[in-house]
Amino acid sequence: MPFIEGIKQSLIYPFEDRDWVSKLWPLPLIAAIPVLGLISVILLKGWRFEMVKRIAQGSHELPPFRPIPMLKTGALLWVVMMGHMFIPGVLCSILGIGGPLGSL
Repeated sequence: MPFIEGIKQSLIYPFEDRDWVSKLWPLPLIAAIPVLGLISVILLKGWRFEMVKRIAQGSHELPPFRPIPMLKTGALLWVVMMGHMFIPGVLCSILGIGGPLGSL
């Protein structure tokens, strides 16, 4: 697939699903509520993981909105991501190198 075609496909992909409105309407609503900001970040990471998993399996259908499994997956992904940042940061601090936490 040419580069420009890939960019175009990535922009229109969600709207090719016939039920895209029913599958996507909760995501911007949750993100717009300030109190639920942290929850929406975790939820969106979980939803994005489900979407990428479906694409990797060959399905071009959007995942349905299931908040509890998406929150669990998103939280796990955030914990792993923080571990990937924290462990090298501590090692760099011990060794006296700036590292990822050097500007703090």
